[in-house]
Amino acid sequence: MDSTIVSSNKTSNDKFNNSNLFETILNRLISATIINLKSIYAPFRITFIDSNAPLKLPFPNIIENKYSNLSILKRNELDKIKEWFELLNITNENYIKLTLSRIKIAIYGRERPIDSILDTFIAWETMFSSKTSTTNSVVKSIKSILDRCNYDISNSRLSKLYDLRSNIVHGNHKKHKLLNVDNPIKEIENIKKEVIEIALIVLKELIRDKNLLNKTPPERVELLLQPETITCGKCDNKKFRFT
Repeated sequence: MDSTIVSSNKTSNDKFNNSNLFETILNRLISATIINLKSIYAPFRITFIDSNAPLKLPFPNIIENKYSNLSILKRNELDKIKEWFELLNITNENYIKLTLSRIKIAIYGRERPIDSILDTFIAWETMFSSKTSTTNSVVKSIKSILDRCNYDISNSRLSKLYDLRSNIVHGNHKKHKLLNVDNPIKEIENIKKEVIEIALIVLKELIRDKNLLNKTPPERVELLLQPETITCGKCDNKKFRFT
């Protein structure tokens, strides 16, 4: 009887381990696809296995097959996804786990675009942030990485985007100057696409840079920007001086 119980427990553990392994592989495949294609559209349904189709739902950025409801990737895109899948397999995902989680939520898990934008700003912060000179630590770090990648965006634009975060948190995003346009609903969608694209570009570069990857967000800020720490003459608080 005892041997039967042991055998039963082993079978249950094997099923649990296989389930965890499958989930890990699936999550890495999703992450590799997101990072490579830099898409703000979901190429996956989390429950795709019920139809045995790993790329369920039409994917607007690639070839669409409306009859089978599948997304069809080009060979060069598949090769790049494979490359990133293999890279994630040898990357300590603990360093990017929170970032990937927030980006996936922003893409897949939110009905309101404004909530996706907030999740994406949090993703920015999981890569680069500091309690010292908080806003500048995030914005200047993101800008530095984008410059490496030849992504054309001004300091002013990046600062205005991140400034929207505070308005969202306090529930008055509609009053933000970025949304003072004829069609604010459309503009929110445009901002969502922009901030997610920025997050994906920065994440991709971070994964490549092993010197930054294995650091905490505050350590990354200091290593990347090498700011001088000074004391505010008015409030005695510490702040960064950036060159």
